[in-house]
Amino acid sequence: MTQLPIQLERFGFVARECDSDGRLKKNRCGRDALYYVLHYYFPDTFSPTKLCPEKIEKGRLFGFKIPDWFPFYSGTALGKVPEVLKRLGVTTFANTTLLKTRFDFFNTCLFRKKKERVPFENAKQEIRMFLEKGTACVIDLPAPEVGPFMNHVLFVCGIDEAFLYIIDTWQLPCFEYEKVDAKAERYFMRFPLHAVENRWNKGGVLWVFEKSVSEQFSNDTSSD
Repeated sequence: MTQLPIQLERFGFVARECDSDGRLKKNRCGRDALYYVLHYYFPDTFSPTKLCPEKIEKGRLFGFKIPDWFPFYSGTALGKVPEVLKRLGVTTFANTTLLKTRFDFFNTCLFRKKKERVPFENAKQEIRMFLEKGTACVIDLPAPEVGPFMNHVLFVCGIDEAFLYIIDTWQLPCFEYEKVDAKAERYFMRFPLHAVENRWNKGGVLWVFEKSVSEQFSNDTSSD
């Protein structure tokens, strides 16, 4: 298996939080996947005890808060993400396209243009290549069972001939992955590649986050 150089026993797993009525909060997979990317690169800053997804959202580090019922960017809008990543020396690509601005991020998240799609065989090769380099990747797969134009975003940590190994914060019922960690709060999953391909072909996106020069992270949300 090709995988990121991480030790699962020391990795900062988190479980999706619940609201005041005990219901699981929905539509936060983008926030959670970005947390895992930043935890992988900056574990001393982003972690379950320091800046976890819930604290990121409350502090509006990734952007302004919008109502939970709004399916696109519910919980935390991602308007500040390009600036945060740039400050940390992280460059972002989506299906090989360099993203620089907020518009680039919004356009990629909301509009899946056929001309920008990548064959799944190419995506698998890229995943293996970036994992070997120790580069963080996130796979964004359509989830039409949840609703029109809905997707689920997953942090990628490994791949072999049969499965894609991902880390999530909960288990989306309609997805074909299965939990391979006995601990309840650790959503380390394996996803059959044939099932990943079926979803990918409906408009999947591979997000790649390349870390170059690391800079001091400042928890400053005074500007937008």
